[in-house]
Amino acid sequence: MVVPTVGTYGYYEHDDGCYLHLDTDAADVTFLINVLGELGPLHLHPELVGLEMDDLHALEADPTWDRQSGQRINYPRNGVAAIRGRVLPHHRPGSPIEGINAVAAIHYRALF
Repeated sequence: MVVPTVGTYGYYEHDDGCYLHLDTDAADVTFLINVLGELGPLHLHPELVGLEMDDLHALEADPTWDRQSGQRINYPRNGVAAIRGRVLPHHRPGSPIEGINAVAAIHYRALF
């Protein structure tokens, strides 16, 4: 059983990039919904599980790190993508977009 903990909207204009990160500790599962426009795929990094945020920031700052790496998942047009966001590092490398685009992230944690 899970309960909602955090809900956010990410708004993007000109570029849809988001940095390599983990979600809040209050998120055992994160549901992602494309709510406006069309964002590029999210890149998941199971090979980086166990790294802390400082390690992820250092990796992203490394000019040799391939920002196109990772397992890509698209935001479903009429559905939801679910990830273990506080465990699984993820990012979106960024590409040009037109107008304002948005994704909703709804985080849930285990009740017990």
